[in-house]
Amino acid sequence: MIFRQLFDPESSTYTYLIGDEATREAVVVDPVLGHERRDLDTLSQEGLRLSWVLDTHVHADHVTGANALKAATGAMTAVADACNAPGYDHALVDGERIAFGAEFLTAIATPGHTPGSTCFTWRDRVLTGDTLLIGGCGRTDFQDGDPRALYGSITRRLFTLPEATLVFPGHDYRGREQSSIGDERRANPRLAGRTEDEFVKIMESLGLARPRRIDEAVPLNKAAGPIAEGDVLWGSIPAASAAQAMGRAGVVVADLRDPNLAAADPLPGSVLVPYHDFDRMAELASRCSSLILVCGIGQRSMVAARELAAMGVKNVANVVGGIRSMRA
Repeated sequence: MIFRQLFDPESSTYTYLIGDEATREAVVVDPVLGHERRDLDTLSQEGLRLSWVLDTHVHADHVTGANALKAATGAMTAVADACNAPGYDHALVDGERIAFGAEFLTAIATPGHTPGSTCFTWRDRVLTGDTLLIGGCGRTDFQDGDPRALYGSITRRLFTLPEATLVFPGHDYRGREQSSIGDERRANPRLAGRTEDEFVKIMESLGLARPRRIDEAVPLNKAAGPIAEGDVLWGSIPAASAAQAMGRAGVVVADLRDPNLAAADPLPGSVLVPYHDFDRMAELASRCSSLILVCGIGQRSMVAARELAAMGVKNVANVVGGIRSMRA
């Protein structure tokens, strides 16, 4: 079994790395920007290739490292469809399986902390994000949180898992690493023996301070995070929107793939531009209302959009998931 629990002391966030021993494919859940070197080193030490980067929700207390890991590895990024986060490659739905080699995680929609909060089951354990914590739960007083929805998510989705299921939370502020469904059902002070109305009263009386980084983190996290700390935020659009925009007046689509790949699988109506020719892209942007950058899987276009944003180009966006997603 390859299962690593990694920790960010600043936000008390747990990041999880899970790998398939046979194929060496891996998934990372809830990465934190600034720790990508640690995560990449861990992957290298285990001899793993990263296939997926998942977030349990749009975080308010830290910036996700999803795009940073994608840029380094080419992995796909995903978060729940209900998060309304267009920067990710894939929108997860309840019950969906995320495969990596012969292994898979199963997504469980658990709205309440946020509308798109999602937990992931794997083998004998569940990664609960901010939905269920050890002796607690996520707060519900911002980002459209709903205490009644959270109560239902925990009691009717998570607490119906086998009692021996190990609980690995998204945070812990006292150094605890895991619990179990049975322990939380019996002893969680916010939930054990509580009616829904009692739970709502507890949640509405917490009086917690507003998350310090929420104004910065939420917009960045809807875009799946920057590539590195200090980056400007670049524009992204879903593949379906890019496909619909092609051919519209004022829209230029730049294909950043290698010429041989573009010739073998042409994208009609696009302009072939060398991947590193940012001056050419900026010149195209100056002559249109919207410049859309696309490549095979969305990695080159993401890097190019980042560079153009740093140059001050405002009307440029990369296609999330690239031509592969547009074809789908």
